[in-house]
Amino acid sequence: MEHNQELPVILKCYEFTRWLYTKIKDFPRDLRFSLGQRIESLMLDLLELLIEAKYSKDKQGILNQVNTKIEVLRFQLRLAKDLKAFSEKTFWNSIEQLIEIGQQVGGWLKKSQSRSKE
Repeated sequence: MEHNQELPVILKCYEFTRWLYTKIKDFPRDLRFSLGQRIESLMLDLLELLIEAKYSKDKQGILNQVNTKIEVLRFQLRLAKDLKAFSEKTFWNSIEQLIEIGQQVGGWLKKSQSRSKE
């Protein structure tokens, strides 16, 4: 599948992950190797789960895992802001992107639930 034919939620998560990596590299050293690595790992998990859901018959189970990870990530980003690893602007930009990903996942989940009822 070509890059421009990828599912929008996967593209959004990929772009968000790429953008977030550039912000995490500017974390203070003491947070970069703890909280920064946790955030990076969680973003990669999200991307991996979305790709897995794309090819899975059990999309609902995987998408529910994605929703849980999004919620955990939201708190990690908040912690990064509170510990001054992120600026307020970066934090709110990341939250906006995360909300958009969550909405797309929610739509995909509803669509897969309605298909399973047919």
